[in-house]
Amino acid sequence: MVWKRSDSIATVPMSPTDVLRTGILYKKGQGRRWFGRRNWKPRYFILTSNKIMYFTFEGGDQRGELDLSKLTKEDIQVMPADCIKTGKSPSTIWRVSVQVPNRRFVFAANSEYEMNMWVHDLLAIAHSNCNPGVPVRPSLIKEQMAAVVNSMDKNSRESFPPVYQLPRHSFAGYRLRGVRKEMRYSNYATDVY
Repeated sequence: MVWKRSDSIATVPMSPTDVLRTGILYKKGQGRRWFGRRNWKPRYFILTSNKIMYFTFEGGDQRGELDLSKLTKEDIQVMPADCIKTGKSPSTIWRVSVQVPNRRFVFAANSEYEMNMWVHDLLAIAHSNCNPGVPVRPSLIKEQMAAVVNSMDKNSRESFPPVYQLPRHSFAGYRLRGVRKEMRYSNYATDVY
């Protein structure tokens, strides 16, 4: 696997069938700047059967790519113990690392479900690399969701289950007043000052 950085415009010639997954993930920086900070930045990712490409945003500049042609199961680590969330970084706790020969590539998904879907596709690529005759097939979640939506009668209220919500309470009409040793709530509309 080779990692390379590209500063070209994102004109990637590929058919939609080549793409296994796309989405926004947080990528951990390498820390090559002056103080060696490893910032987390949101990037738009495209996963194909042989590489991961990432961009500044969808349709933006390509920032780099990882060659996955030699990816194995051992190269993928879910929720690495040495990369837990600390501080106020914009990333999430749902992290995955991919080991390449010259660096370790770490990214974070927005949810556990999204992380599991990316890991599922990465493991499918690794399995395909170990068994060359087995084709890599994208996750069926998009097809399944489209089938569910198409099967619903859009004009019927029974299509979507009712949403039950507890009543919300607001303290906008109340002011917290402090009296030396005790705190009490009072309705400021009736207070006389």
